[in-house]
This record gives sequence, structure tokens and C-alpha cells, in this order.
Amino acid sequence: LISLVGAGVIMILVALLAVALRHEVAIYIMLLLILATFYMFHHVFKSSGKKVLAGVNLVWYTMALPFLGLVVYLLANELSKPVYITDANGGQILQENRFHTFINWYCNEIYLAYFIILFVYVGTLLSRNYRNWMAMTEE
Repeated sequence: LISLVGAGVIMILVALLAVALRHEVAIYIMLLLILATFYMFHHVFKSSGKKVLAGVNLVWYTMALPFLGLVVYLLANELSKPVYITDANGGQILQENRFHTFINWYCNEIYLAYFIILFVYVGTLLSRNYRNWMAMTEE
């Protein structure tokens, strides 16, 4: 219960941060928060004798995985936006970015592929981590 409440609070804070800033800085901060959660999970899970903390961080890691792919997609979309270049006559020319066009054209396929990979990852590798966590001794 603590892990679900904590994960919900983390996701609400990340969403509020994204809505408040509405800039690519929010995307960077969200990515850093998610990666910090991953690091905390890794660090606490590796330490022995902290079953509750390892379990909480394992649930946070699992709940943050779907958001990581979306944040990376938004970050790539933001960084590859088309830019306007001023020519010699003072007019502005839109310089298209092929990567930006590609990820916008195939966004549904990118999301689908990410969630299939995520489903396979959770089903194979992460379930083994859950079994290892359940086999840990009690505190």
C-alpha cells in the first residue's frame, strides 16, 4: 500500500511539474526524476536486509516504466522541432527535420512497439526480480 501511494504521489508531482512549466525543461526534469527513481531502486534493491524498501522501489520502477518511453518520445520530439532560418533577404525559411517528421508520422507505431517491448520485459526479466525480492529474508 505504501508503494502504491508513494508511486501515485511521484507521478502526480511529475504531472504537475510538466503542466506548470510547459517547456522542454519539464521534460528533462521528468526524465531525471524517473531515472533517479530507477537509481534508487537499483541501489536499495542491491542492499541486503531491506525487503520493504526494495519492494517499494521495485513497484515504483515498474510503474515508471511506461512513462519513461513517453518522456523519451517527447524529448526527441521537442529536440527535433523544425527551425526557421533567416535568409539573406530577411525572409524566413522553415527547415524541416526528417527525424521529427518520422516520429510524428509513426507515433502510434512507436508507442505500440514500446508497449510490446515493455510487456515482454515485465513478463520475463522483471518477474524474475519480483521472485528474487519475495525470496529475500524478512527484516
